[in-house]
Amino acid sequence: MTIALDRPTVAPREAVIAVLDQLTATNGTWLGVDLTDVRLEVTDTAWSWGSGQLVRADSGSLVALLSGRTLPDGRILPRG
Repeated sequence: MTIALDRPTVAPREAVIAVLDQLTATNGTWLGVDLTDVRLEVTDTAWSWGSGQLVRADSGSLVALLSGRTLPDGRILPRG
């Protein structure tokens, strides 16, 4: 909802990091994304993962991408 309204993430930072850690723990296969050769960097906290092509976004947007959603700017992660 916050992405559609162009609002910042409202979840506590620790919770968002925990979700990012869980979504990347299986290399993205949980929700069908392929994180092979992908580096994720969060712009609003100190979190990063992987190596390869850089994908940089705020934490809420990265959670959406890792969940298989397309961002309003058209970005999407590859499907596995």
